[in-house]
Amino acid sequence: MFLLLYKKRHFQRFFFTNGFFPIDVPVVTPDLSYIHQMVKGFIQKMAREKAQIIEMWHYRAERVDFYARRIFPLTYILILFTIMAGIKNIC
Repeated sequence: MFLLLYKKRHFQRFFFTNGFFPIDVPVVTPDLSYIHQMVKGFIQKMAREKAQIIEMWHYRAERVDFYARRIFPLTYILILFTIMAGIKNIC
């Protein structure tokens, strides 16, 4: 184990240098409170995005319904009128 730590430090000193000045390599320690906050924030973000997408599709469905209620009956009446006018001209 000691040999592995020595090799790791030697590797860091040898490869992480910038000219004559060594670069400080931070030691990563598992800070569980930070990880917990990050995971909690990510889950909240995903929940907000999911709610936003659902609301967007509800809005789009309402817009489709709004225009369909006005356009379809009018189009149906115009088509019937055109068909009836064409039948009267044929006879």
